[in-house]
Parts: sequence; structure tokens; C-alpha cells
Amino acid sequence: MNFVPPVLHLVATTPSLGARAWVEGDELIVSFATTGGRGPADTVLLLPVQASATSTSTATPPATQTATSLHPGFHAEWADQGDALWQLEPYRPWRHTPQPLPGPQTLRLPLAQGPAAWAGHDEMLVVLLYRQFVELDDDPGPPELPPPAAATLPARPPGGALAEIAQVNQVFKSSRLRRGLLRIAPAPEPASGYGKAAAPIDTCFALASCQYPADLLDASPRNPGFSAGPADASLARLSGRLDSGPPELRPTLLVLAGDQVYIDDTAGLFDARANDDRHHSRYQFLLEARGMQLVSARLPIACMLDDHEIADNWEPMPSGGPGAAAAVRWDGVRGDGMGAFIDYQRMAGPPLAYPADRCSLWCAFEHGGLPFFMADTRTQRERRTARRLKTARLMHEQQFSELKQWLLGHRARPCFVVTPSILLPRQRLTADDPAGALHSDAWDGYPASLHELLAFLCDEQLSSVVFLSGDEHVSCAVRASVTRRDGQSVTLHSVHSSALYAPYPFANGSPQQFKAPDSFDFEVRRRAYQCCVEAATWAPGDGFALLRVCSSPGRAGRSDLHVYFDRASGRVAEPGARFEIG
Repeated sequence: MNFVPPVLHLVATTPSLGARAWVEGDELIVSFATTGGRGPADTVLLLPVQASATSTSTATPPATQTATSLHPGFHAEWADQGDALWQLEPYRPWRHTPQPLPGPQTLRLPLAQGPAAWAGHDEMLVVLLYRQFVELDDDPGPPELPPPAAATLPARPPGGALAEIAQVNQVFKSSRLRRGLLRIAPAPEPASGYGKAAAPIDTCFALASCQYPADLLDASPRNPGFSAGPADASLARLSGRLDSGPPELRPTLLVLAGDQVYIDDTAGLFDARANDDRHHSRYQFLLEARGMQLVSARLPIACMLDDHEIADNWEPMPSGGPGAAAAVRWDGVRGDGMGAFIDYQRMAGPPLAYPADRCSLWCAFEHGGLPFFMADTRTQRERRTARRLKTARLMHEQQFSELKQWLLGHRARPCFVVTPSILLPRQRLTADDPAGALHSDAWDGYPASLHELLAFLCDEQLSSVVFLSGDEHVSCAVRASVTRRDGQSVTLHSVHSSALYAPYPFANGSPQQFKAPDSFDFEVRRRAYQCCVEAATWAPGDGFALLRVCSSPGRAGRSDLHVYFDRASGRVAEPGARFEIG
């Protein structure tokens, strides 16, 4: 009896949980996440494609290597060999044991091998390749249309690389799978450096937070022909803005200010048995949601975590006494939440403050000529008691010192500080009674940190700072001033985004909970200050904020900030607020 070797096929699919891209220095970072029983992909292909509706062809990738192996041992088999993008002996035996995926995976490519080399193509297609054997007694039968999630390609179609690319392109266009498509963003402008004025700018970005998970009644149908469900309405509307509407209001960045997932959404009732499953399942549910996949592949996303990535209103517990063991476990909950946040929400960028230090989440980056500081106002806060209320800190001294140095370095142009906890306006429970700060989860609940920051802005005359936040499930924009006893004064701005999706009214903030206008006195290092908050601009309902920053013509060093509150219902405040900063 003659031995008949098994037939080997290549299975090509896009990542089921989508892909993201971020430009960092001279590197293009591509991250993706997927589920399924195949285990880690053997090879990842990054193919340039033309995404316009009239385009039906895919050009040949550049001469540089386009097949990037996740396993160095397999690299030689899949490297670019002449006219073949991939080349595999059809009867070469190879054993593969599917393994559970550890989470998102990341590739780093020099920009010279990425967008700069793909001129004329506006998107890249992330294709995961798996080697799969066909059983000896299986009859493949007549060819059928590929299922939506995957397509089986022959190991060596005739015609060389061009035929292979065309076949991949045809498969994924016919399946209308966009979860593996990434918009190719232009390389960022070089940073102007601390203390140097930047070139004129006109940049629009989106600000959002709080995406409560969907259930059977409010999730989007899987069929791409259906409209987005209520849980995805805000993100679907944001995706639509990338193709329609005024060009100046098409965002090029999405800032997510916390509570992108709710680890505690079931209050422990239906939690997974293992902590890893508990976190992985929440993030996978977010990444496979239609709304997130519509946006994440087309915009770079900068995320910061807040309490629901850990636990509702998380802050440290007392470390001594009978509750010491519970405090240790509670701190472990924070570590689990931080690790999952880094894996899934920082899967592409921006980079951590210290890449080797998993205990620091804050970071800084630039986009469109605008500097951003992502402040961690959750994991570093101190335990508050009635005795320590006036001295408890919202963040460690190292982060606070770095924030102040960063602010000094960007005094010459608009700069944005992302703090998931709202800076201003204060809550009425704090404004009416200082002891109410013990029950506030925002900056006014840590008066020592709030007052020191406001005093620093006044002392250093930092008038170009805008604070961005989420968490309260209500949209507002406010201007405030801080004046020292000797008359020195500074103006700052605070923009707070509503939730992307917050279906429970009892959990949503309202304008009546905040005091605006407001005026309060405070003292820092024996210097007296007064903060005055003007009447805020409010916008109810779920949605996101669009912020457009443009240089003021004829006014050197000044910029205009236009804030629009775009609602999931389709209504837009035109504009919500307009400020002059600088």
C-alpha cells in the first residue's frame, strides 16, 4: 500500500478582535488580537490595499520583506522568495498543537517598510496565516464561498505573487471584512521640543469614555447589513464622521479617558472563576463589538484606565489591623486590572512612561502638533480618612513632578492633560461642605493635589492648558481662572466627555450635581489663591466630544479651541463651546 501524504492548506483570516496601529518615533507599531482554537498565527502578512470603492486591485508590496513571523524558527519558510509572498511545500509534514492565545500581539516595523513605502495606498490589510492539514478521508467537495470569518487558500496558486495578492484581496473584499484593515496614517511631525513654539496647527480629535457592555437587547447584529445597536451607536457615529461631514471636523485621534470596560459589571454574580478569564472576557467582548471595530482600525487610540477597569471607585484599603489580608487582596485586584489594561488597551500605543515598569501607566505623546499627557489618577491615589483628607494625594510625587515639568516645557502652545477624574467644576457636595470631599471620586476629593496643581498653573502663568476627562457620564466644557493674592492670574479650561454608552440613568451625572459658576479660596505654602469657575456648557445624553484646535490668525501664540458635543442620537451642539487659549 502506497503512503499518501496529507494535503496542506493555508488558512488566511483577519484578526477576530481587530487590529490597531500607532506611530512611535521611526517605527510603525501594529497590534492585533484574535480568538479561536488555532493558537498563535504562524505568519502575519501586512498587505497594502486601496480602500476606495472604485479600486479593485492591490499593488505589489514593496521589495522589502512583507511576511513577518511571530516565531523566528518559522521565518525562513515564509520569507519573501522572488515572486512569492509565501512559499510552502504542499506535502511537507508539520505538527501544530493549538494553544490558547495569551492576548494581543504586537509587531514593530521601521516606517521605511510601512506607510512611507506604500505611497498610493490608504490602508493595510492584516492577514493571519495558519497551516492546516486536510484529513486523508475528507472529500473537500466543490469549492464554496468562504465563510465570513476565514477563507482557505491553496498553498501555491498559479501566477506567482500578483495572483496571490489578488486572490487575498478578492476574498476579503467579497466578505466585507474590515476588522483586519488599518488606515495608514501619515508619519507624525517631529516634536518641537520643550519650550519651542510649534508651527500653525489645525487638528481635530475625539474625546470619549465609559462604554458599558451590551447584552442581547442592545448589541449590534452580526450581519454587517444591519444598523448598529444602541450600545454601539456612539462609536458608529464617530466612524461615520471619518468619511462625511466637514473635513475640519474629521478626527485624526481618539482619546479614551477611562471605563472602556466594566470588569465589575455583574457585581461578582456571574464572574469567571479565574481572574485571567474575568479580565480577558471583558476586553474580548469590547474588541469584538461592532462599534469598536469600526473605529479602532481607522483611528489611533490613546487610552487611560479608570475605576471600572479595576473595581467601582477603587482606592486603597487600610493596610494594617484586622483588614490587612483584605487590603493585600484588594491591591492585587489593582495589579490584575493594570496588567489587562496594558495588554488590551495599550496594545499599540501610546507607550508606557517606563516600558520596563508595569507599575507606571502615565505617558506623554504628540499628535498633529499637539502635546498630550495621559495622567494616571486612579492607581496611585492614597487611602483617605477623615484625619488624612486634607493631605491625601491623587498621584505619586514622581508622576506629579513629571507632569509639572511637562507643563513647563509646553507653555508656548496648547497642551492637553488627560485625567479620567474631572478637574473642574467641583461637585456640590464638596463645594457646600469641605468634609464632602471624602465622598468625591474626582480631583475635589483630593484637595491637596487639586490646590497644588491650580497654584502651580498660576505661579508659572501656564495659560495654554486644557484638561480632558470622563467618568461622570455627562458632557461639559468650562473656563476657570486662578488668581493669587498679589493679583497674578491665569486662565485654564476643562472639557468633560459623556459616556459612549451608559444605559442606567441612576448612574449618570447631571448638571445639578456640580457647582458652576463657583468661587473658592485656598492656600498653598502660605500663599492665598482664589479659583473662579464660569458657568459651564452642558450637553445631556451619550456620545463623544470633538475638539478642534486651530491657530488664531494674526494673534501670535494664541489658538482657538472649538468643542462640539456629538450625541449618539445624531444631535450635535454647534459648537458646544469656543475658547481662546494661549
